[in-house]
Amino acid sequence: MQNNDFDKQLQQLWQQQETVEVNAAQLKRSFKWMRIKHFGYAFLDIACVLAAIVFVYVMREKFSTAFLYGISVFIFISIAFTLYLLYLRRYALLNHLGNESTQSYLALMVKQTNNNIRIAWITQHSCWVSWLILVALWLYLGVYDDMPHDVWLRKTLMSALIGALIFIPLWFWASWRRKKFMRMRDELVAQQYVD
Repeated sequence: MQNNDFDKQLQQLWQQQETVEVNAAQLKRSFKWMRIKHFGYAFLDIACVLAAIVFVYVMREKFSTAFLYGISVFIFISIAFTLYLLYLRRYALLNHLGNESTQSYLALMVKQTNNNIRIAWITQHSCWVSWLILVALWLYLGVYDDMPHDVWLRKTLMSALIGALIFIPLWFWASWRRKKFMRMRDELVAQQYVD
C-alpha cells in the first residue's frame, strides 16, 4: 500500500517538473547561421595572414634584415594560430547536416560551442600576448636594426599605443563572447536530455 502512495507522489512530482522544449527548426537555423559565421571568421583569419605575407613579400626591399626576421617570426606564429583556429572550427565548417535527428544537431552544436569557448579564450589571451610580442619586436629592432634612436622610439611608442587601443577592447569582447558561449552550451546540454 505504501508503494502505491510513493508511486503516486513520484508521478505527481514528475508531471510537475518543467521540460525544456526543443525547437528543431530553430536549432537547424542556428546551426546554419553558426556555420556561415565560422566560414566568415575562417576567411578573415586566412585573409589576414595571406595579406601579411604578401605585404612583407612586396615591401621586402624597403625593410631591414632585422625587421624581416622579426616579422617572419610573427607571421609564423600567426600561421600556427590560424591553423589551430581552423581546427577548432571544424565542426561548423566540415559538417553539413541534412535530415539528421535533432539529437545530431544538438550534439554537433555542443561540440562546436565548446570549441567556440576555446576560440574566445584564445582570442582573449592572444590580445595581451600579441601586444607583448609587438613590444618585443620593437625592442628587438631597437637592438639589432640600424634605425635612428628617435625614429625607433617614436615608432615603438606609437605601435604600443595603437596595439593597446586595439587589443584592450578586443580582450573585453572576447571575454563577453566566452561567457555567451558558456551560457549557450549550458542551454544546449539541457536540451540534449529531453526525450
